[in-house]
Amino acid sequence: MRTRLIVILTMLAAATLMAPVASAATSLASLKGTWGGTDNGAKPKIQVTIKLSGGANGSTVVLRGGINCSGIETYTGRTPTAFKFQERILRSASDDCVGLGWVTLTPRRDGKLRYHWTDGTNTARAVLQRLVL
Repeated sequence: MRTRLIVILTMLAAATLMAPVASAATSLASLKGTWGGTDNGAKPKIQVTIKLSGGANGSTVVLRGGINCSGIETYTGRTPTAFKFQERILRSASDDCVGLGWVTLTPRRDGKLRYHWTDGTNTARAVLQRLVL
């Protein structure tokens, strides 16, 4: 009986070690805070900063660098691996910011977020890390 218990415990421990590591961001509330990174594909590079409230409404975005604009990120749902937002730009220092776009935030195992923005034609990508302000 004791040998059987040891075998079962060994199998459970091995299964736990081989299981995929869950992302730190498993809920919308876990994304609460300020995140920042650089879209290196943009010319000039764009600093992306997003402040998420942790709730469905009231999240804001600020883009700095080649463009400077801000607006609202509204949570629209999620896939098994990513959180989806609709972005509506409210203020822009130039015509470079579009009025409406969609943002996908995908948590990474290292605690960072993969950021993908599109307006249907253009895209922006960055890796965001939590900022301490």
